[in-house]
Amino acid sequence: MSFRDCLVVERTNDWYIRVGSETEVVAHDVSEEELATCVKLMVKLAGLQNPNCILAPASRHCFFTTLPAGDDLDTRDRDALTYELEDHLPLDAESMVADFVIVPESAAASIPAAARKNDRESSNQGEPKWISAVAIESSKWQTIANAFEANGIEVRSIIPATVLAARSLCQSHSFTEVVELILCDSGRVDFVTLGSETILSWKHLHLNADALRRHKLLDAPRADATIVVGADPSAKSLIDQAYVSTEAVDEALKVCWEQGAALSVAKQTSRWFDLRRDQLSPADPLRPIATQLRWVAFSVAACLLVIILGSWWRTQRINQEIDRIQAEQQ
Repeated sequence: MSFRDCLVVERTNDWYIRVGSETEVVAHDVSEEELATCVKLMVKLAGLQNPNCILAPASRHCFFTTLPAGDDLDTRDRDALTYELEDHLPLDAESMVADFVIVPESAAASIPAAARKNDRESSNQGEPKWISAVAIESSKWQTIANAFEANGIEVRSIIPATVLAARSLCQSHSFTEVVELILCDSGRVDFVTLGSETILSWKHLHLNADALRRHKLLDAPRADATIVVGADPSAKSLIDQAYVSTEAVDEALKVCWEQGAALSVAKQTSRWFDLRRDQLSPADPLRPIATQLRWVAFSVAACLLVIILGSWWRTQRINQEIDRIQAEQQ
C-alpha cells in the first residue's frame, strides 16, 4: 500500500517521520516548532499538496482500560464516560482526551480476568456491556497539533502507534479468532489482545525475562494465537522462553505503522481509536473538508451565474420580440 500522506510517530528516544516516500528520524527533545518545520520541509521535498497528517503518540504516554457499562452509564454520553475513567486511570477528566469503543458481545468473554476484577456488581440483566478506552494527556499534544496547523499542515488524526500497528495486522491477516500481539520496539514491548477487530487489552512493559514471565502468568489473555512483530533474535529468544508457541511476522513495525495510517486516512471507523477530538479537535472543525466546501461554493456560484445570465438573455429576447411586434404594428 503506497503512502501519500504524513505520519509522525513518537518513539522512546526519537521521532520517526514518514512523508510520502521521504523518511526522517529526529531527536525526541526537539521543540514542537522544530518538529513541525521539519515535517513542512519534508512535505515540500516529497512534492505533496495538502497531505493528511497523523500524529502517533508512544505507548508510554497512553493509558488503556476496559470498563463495564452498567445500567447507570450511558455509552453515548462521552462526558460521563470520561469522568468514569477517573476511577481507572491516573488522569483527571479535565486534563485528558479519551476515545471509546464498545466491545462486541462475541469478544467480551475474552477480556482478561485482571480487567474483570474492577467489574461492578452484576446487574439484573446479566453480563454488562464492556467498553475499551484509550486516553492521553491533552496539553502536550494540543501544543504539537497547534504548531503543525500554524505551519499549514492539517492534523487529521491522533492515533497511538500501537493502535495503527494493530489495525494494519488485522487488515493484512484477517484475524477471525482472539489473538495476542507482541509488538517489540527499542527494548519495550506492547501486549495487545484483539477480538472482532477490537482491542480488548493492552499492556506496555520493558522487554525482559521477568516482565514477560509475570505477564504470561498473571495477565495473559485466553488467546487462540500469539503473533510477534518487530522482535530481533535476542527478543525472540526471551519471548520463546515465556511462551510455548508463537508466530513471527516478517514485517517491520514501522511498516505496520504506515499501513495503519494509510487505512485510517482511507476509512475512519468507530472500531479504532482516534484522539483528535474534544480539546484536541481542530480549531476549524470544517478544515478536513475545506477543499470539498470550496468546490461546493464554486459550484453554487457557477449555478447562480448561469441563472443570472439565463434571466438576462431571456429578458433581452423578450424586449427584442416586443420591439419587433411594435415595428409591425406601426
